[in-house]
Amino acid sequence: MIRSRWHVLPMLVALLLVGCQPERAAAEKTMAGGAASEAPSRSEADPAPDAVAAASPAARPGPNTAPPVAAPHPDMLALADDVARLGDAQALALAALLRDGALLGAGPRGAGAPAARPKRMDPKVREWIDEAQRRAPDEVTVLVFAIYVERDDLARREALLARWRALEPQNLAPVLHGSLPETALFEAASSASVYDSHYDDVLRLIIDTLPRISSQALARMGAASPGMTQDEQAAAMALVFWASLGLPPFQRISAPCRAADLSAARRQTCRQVAEVLLRRSDVLIAEAIGGSIFLRGPGTDAEKKDAEALRREGDWLMACMQQAYARNPRAFSRRFAQLIRGGMHTTERMVMRQLVVEAGFPPAPPAGWRRGSP
Repeated sequence: MIRSRWHVLPMLVALLLVGCQPERAAAEKTMAGGAASEAPSRSEADPAPDAVAAASPAARPGPNTAPPVAAPHPDMLALADDVARLGDAQALALAALLRDGALLGAGPRGAGAPAARPKRMDPKVREWIDEAQRRAPDEVTVLVFAIYVERDDLARREALLARWRALEPQNLAPVLHGSLPETALFEAASSASVYDSHYDDVLRLIIDTLPRISSQALARMGAASPGMTQDEQAAAMALVFWASLGLPPFQRISAPCRAADLSAARRQTCRQVAEVLLRRSDVLIAEAIGGSIFLRGPGTDAEKKDAEALRREGDWLMACMQQAYARNPRAFSRRFAQLIRGGMHTTERMVMRQLVVEAGFPPAPPAGWRRGSP
C-alpha cells in the first residue's frame, strides 16, 4: 500500500501564504534519498511536521486553549475547482489531487494529533478522477494521480496498478506500489529494468497546468511573494507538491534482500533490483534504496563503494540546491520550470545537477565533504 506523505500538504498552504520556500520540501525528499539507511516515509498517522506550526501562526494554540481545527484551506479548494474547469483529463486529475490533499489536511491538530482521514473518497474527487481516467485511460500520469488518491478501495487501486504494469511491464514502480505477496513480488521484480515514478511528468503537469488558469485563489496564495510570476509560483508549488506524494513501501523488497541466508535465486533478484533502483531510477530516494541493498545486502566491495559515492553526490546536490535557491528564489523557480518543460525523461538527479552547476557549484563534492558539512 502507498505510504502517504500528505502530512506535507498543509505545509504547501503555509509556505505559499508566507512566501514560497520550495527548498524545504525538496530537502525533505532529497534528504531521505541521502540517508544511509532505509529512509522510510512517514505514515498517515504521524503528526504534522513542526514546520507547519512554525510557518502558520493559526496552527499554534494559545495557552489554555483547545487544539485548533485545521480545516481545508478555502483557497486550495477553490484552486482545485479552477483547475477542474479546464476540463481535460490531466487538469481533472490534478484537480482531484489538489482537493484530496486539501481535505486530508482537515481534522483536529495540536498535541501531536494526526489529521482526520475522510472515511471514503470525496464525491468531487471521485467524479474528477473517474472522468480523467475515462478521457485518458492510457495516460500514465493520470493513472499515477488516480493511484495516489485511491487509498481506501483496495480493489480499485489494485486494478489501477495492474493497468500501470500492463502499460509499462518493465517498470518496477507499479510493482513496488502494489501489495503482491512476497513470492509474486520478487517474481514480478525480476523482470523489471527501470524504476520510473514519472517524476518529470508529474511536475510538468503541474507546471504546465497552473499558468493556464485565471485564479484569484492562486493569486491570494502567492500574495506574500510580490512580483512572483505565475510560472515561478507554479514551479514552487510543484516542488512542494511533489514532496507530498506517496512512496511505495520499499522495505517490502529491501528487507528480505538483507537476510543472511539468501538462496542463489533470491540473491540474483536482489542484485538486479538493487541495480535497477541505483542506476535506472528517476528519483534519489529510489537510488538510495538500491544503494542500501548493495551496502547492507548482496553487494560486492566495488558495488558498495559505488553506491556510497552516488549517495554522497546526492547529499551534495541537495545541500547545494538549498543554497542556490536561497540566493535567488525566483530565478531558481523559473529555471527549474524550464528544465522540467524542456527535458523528456528527466530524472531528479539530472535536474539537480544542472541547477547546481548553473549556480556555480561543482557537480561532485570535494574530497572530505560529508553531509552536514558547511
